[in-house]
Amino acid sequence: MFRQGDPDFKLVDETLVGLMKSGEIERLSAKWFLSAVPPKGINLNVPLSPELKQLFQTPNDRGI
Repeated sequence: MFRQGDPDFKLVDETLVGLMKSGEIERLSAKWFLSAVPPKGINLNVPLSPELKQLFQTPNDRGI
């Protein structure tokens, strides 16, 4: 969390929006939450909720 409009964190905001728009955020989520994670190979098996998928498809800075 960071203050809306905080110029020091605008780069973070732009980077996250870029990950969402490119679909990379879903690939990263699948890697860490739907696949075996080293070193023990544990699979957390936590899929994205439909609501979170929708937020990834339509990023905004409203704070949900």
